[in-house]
Amino acid sequence: MVSYTLISTVFAAIATAVSANMAPSEPAPGTIWTIGQSGLIQWADDSTSPALATDWKKFKIDFMTGDNTNQILLSNVATGLDGTAATTYNWTCPDVDVHSAIYFFMFTSLTKPTDMAWTTRFAIVGADGVQTAPANSAQPDGSTLDGKAIPWGVGHLVNSANASASAATNSIIASTAPALSLSSAAPAATDSGAAVSAAGSSPAAASPSTSQKSSASKVLTTAGLGLAAVAAVMMAM
Repeated sequence: MVSYTLISTVFAAIATAVSANMAPSEPAPGTIWTIGQSGLIQWADDSTSPALATDWKKFKIDFMTGDNTNQILLSNVATGLDGTAATTYNWTCPDVDVHSAIYFFMFTSLTKPTDMAWTTRFAIVGADGVQTAPANSAQPDGSTLDGKAIPWGVGHLVNSANASASAATNSIIASTAPALSLSSAAPAATDSGAAVSAAGSSPAAASPSTSQKSSASKVLTTAGLGLAAVAAVMMAM
């Protein structure tokens, strides 16, 4: 398990320089995955410059947990994906020991590692469907989303070998870029935000709980992602 500590003091300065082109849309706010079942990861080109073909011809997806300033890598999901050739990826949900909305995916360009994007935080549950509230009701740095605190927690893989095995059975589905499914309205606090893209920033200050407007995919400087150097709130190779 690797922890990535972000420098909160640079958040605000970098947020204004964000250029969003990779736009993760699934898991969306309120999404619940069940252990052992296939889950959908989806993204699109948000039509802002630069295009996906410029920096996202090759990228990786990592499975993450933690707060906005200390993101923890649980497992690599896939590496070497072509953002222009496919827009969805199916991943078998691994077994985790905290069933709560505290997980998210981080996208990192392998062409330009300072370009990153995050999905919202989503929940993982067992076969019983029972979900607990995140252990923490607010971010350590005090960041909020539309004036609301952003819940978070730290999850763990029950068996890291299972995550590696599931990666081998995942599939990329080629398709045309779908329209973003995220609403321009801020999700409930328990959803911890919408997808975020952070292009042209170092991996030290972007957040998986920053809100994204689907019409323009602009990062809100006050956000935290619902989960480099980028927005006010959410990795390395």
